[in-house]
Amino acid sequence: MSSKKRGNSRYGRMDSYLKKQIKSGKIRKVDTIQLLISLVSQLAPVYMASSFIKGIAGLNNVAGTAVQSLIDSRKEFVMKLVMDGIKK
Repeated sequence: MSSKKRGNSRYGRMDSYLKKQIKSGKIRKVDTIQLLISLVSQLAPVYMASSFIKGIAGLNNVAGTAVQSLIDSRKEFVMKLVMDGIKK
């Protein structure tokens, strides 16, 4: 399905980028939608459970910057995990 049918130019750009990377042999063949679902499903819980994470990480009395740092660290970890998984 084209990006116009999906109605999202970000999807179209990501899909085009992935297709170029696949064609060049840098990454394995991957379905863009499945990749996006994987990314979202690994990142969404961090946002939805931020108060729980604050508690288990002992961050209840820490400024929001520490929580943002934890979220940023998680994003980097997930992106590296996913990208390492599709590299050839």
